[in-house]
Amino acid sequence: STNGNAYIAKQATQGNAPTNATYWSQFTQGSGGIWNAGLSLGSASQKLRVNSGGNALEFFTEPTVTSDFVNLASHRSTNTTSQVSLDGYFTSDYEHYLIRAYLLDDKWLKFRFNVGGSTHTGSNWNWVNDKVYRTSSSQSSSIAGAFNSDYCPVIWHSQISNVQSNVQILISNPLGTSRYKTIEFTTSGYNNSNEVQNEHGAGYFHGTQGALSGFTFVQSSGTNFDDIGIDLYGLK
Repeated sequence: STNGNAYIAKQATQGNAPTNATYWSQFTQGSGGIWNAGLSLGSASQKLRVNSGGNALEFFTEPTVTSDFVNLASHRSTNTTSQVSLDGYFTSDYEHYLIRAYLLDDKWLKFRFNVGGSTHTGSNWNWVNDKVYRTSSSQSSSIAGAFNSDYCPVIWHSQISNVQSNVQILISNPLGTSRYKTIEFTTSGYNNSNEVQNEHGAGYFHGTQGALSGFTFVQSSGTNFDDIGIDLYGLK
């Protein structure tokens, strides 16, 4: 009469058939499974777990995974172009943007903003860059800067071939229309003068108070990038 169903005792019992609902609850219908028919169903897409007391089952809804840090765009190229532009990825979804990039065997690097889909080349950058470095025999630091430049150099001091450079740039509120834009950047690398170096600086772009559409990296020597990789992230 149980038809292969499984039952669990609700109280101490002897001589009472499993189909007697006073003493038994149907645990699962047919073979297999651990479902207790006495437990009401939850909502669609909910999951089942043991409660915090470890003495019952309960349904729960998993927290929503938010997109607070998202890779919006990537670029990889080898010896193909003297500049790389990422445009159209700034949206109202994010207040801050982080650029992570690497260069191999390239010289110092210029950074420009895009306005209306085009690279802005006017002399509207004020910037400062501080470098510390170490060679096998010495260590030192130096500072460079300029007003009304047509670019912001995020790699500046080593104007020779770099074995490797890593770049990180923070941009805030690129779509704002009431103030000029700033960037903060940090780079590190190792060059042909056997220098281990780190640069940190800031750029102030006063070309427009309007919205920006993207950014462009330019190989400062006028030749193509030997190897460059760029990732753009949105941060809430």
